[in-house]
Amino acid sequence: MLDTAPSSLDGHRLGIAAAMQKRRLEIVSTTTHLLTRLDKAGAVAQTNIVLHAPSARAVVESINTVGDSIEDFQVPFAVEAHREALTNTRWRDAVRDPQQLRKAAADATPLAVGAVGTVAAVGAALNAMNKLGSSDGK
Repeated sequence: MLDTAPSSLDGHRLGIAAAMQKRRLEIVSTTTHLLTRLDKAGAVAQTNIVLHAPSARAVVESINTVGDSIEDFQVPFAVEAHREALTNTRWRDAVRDPQQLRKAAADATPLAVGAVGTVAAVGAALNAMNKLGSSDGK
């Protein structure tokens, strides 16, 4: 080590510093992107309060916990926390929100149509069986 030229060591130090900076930028970029994805998932959960209140509440709480952990992880990289924790919307407030009601109606309509169609098919099948049974003289 003592036989190494000082200029060679300086070049090595610069290379290490550049590699560390590159790794820091990758970590910050990846964790920031993850926080953005978490916030988008939270926004989706917040629009489904009317039909899925307990699940939406659990999702928001989980997102806040993970988000806090990621922000704690970012502290050594000198990243300022700029994310606000998501808040849970009460079911009563969601029911009064026209956008929430439209979303609930859009999600529930295919289920209702499917259920009505199934009931109608079963009713038609039972009706046909009754007609067949009455024509056999039973």
